[in-house]
Amino acid sequence: MGKIILCTGRMTQTPYVFNMSNTGVYSIEEMSYYLYTHIYEISEDFLDQDLVNWIRFEVALPELAEKLEVLKRNGNGIKDIVVTILCSNDYYSEKEIKELVIIMDAIKGLPAIKRKKIRGDYYLKYKMYHYAAMEYENILKDKEAADFTPEEYGDLIHNIGVVKVQTSSYKAAAGCFKEAYNLNHREASLTQYMLAILLSGDQEKYNEELEKYELSEEFTSMLYQAISEKEQEAKTTHLCEQMEDMKQMIKSGNREQYEHRLNHIVYQLKQTYRKHLEG
Repeated sequence: MGKIILCTGRMTQTPYVFNMSNTGVYSIEEMSYYLYTHIYEISEDFLDQDLVNWIRFEVALPELAEKLEVLKRNGNGIKDIVVTILCSNDYYSEKEIKELVIIMDAIKGLPAIKRKKIRGDYYLKYKMYHYAAMEYENILKDKEAADFTPEEYGDLIHNIGVVKVQTSSYKAAAGCFKEAYNLNHREASLTQYMLAILLSGDQEKYNEELEKYELSEEFTSMLYQAISEKEQEAKTTHLCEQMEDMKQMIKSGNREQYEHRLNHIVYQLKQTYRKHLEG
């Protein structure tokens, strides 16, 4: 049985909007969730008077607003600001907050260019492909990208390839994966390169590269198995995404919306089952 999270302060009709993602939050719990899951995009200028006023007047938490104003006057860093907000409510446990502190410490100690890479990887992990693409392109234009090792630069190009699989074409992605492999020599990049060629339908190119890289029949079997698994995964992805949304509804106290979504999913499953029986 999951824990019940009581709302701290109040829900407001006027959201606080995070400019980078244009996402609005309506309670201090929703803000905590956003900060926790988007920590790589939170910058030092996050704490401004608009945030303080929203917390003071919209969600009615004057004591928290006062604490943040003190942090602002004292020039405290983003870690103190985020921890203060997360500790103001019960959305995350002490253990979860400590884990986030470790991440923030790691980010702070990195060169700016590598922090950008982590932020881009974060966007990619959560399938925010548009933001990931922008972050990676900005890195490529940055002169500090020369500080990457060949392996690190190859990993960056590999991730750009992953973005292109989702937003462009397999052919474009294949070019990235090949360049990545030439730099990082990772099997994962070679595998994705061959998969991209295969999925693009260029059988002749695929056969040429099999010979060039002296890849075994076992490797080929693994690729086809991977494609089969991806096809199966695609069938369940939408349902998984819906279930994840429902978890957040429960956490946010949106019981009515949760029940409506649950009834819809049950209806869909029943329809699928009936079709299976008919078949």
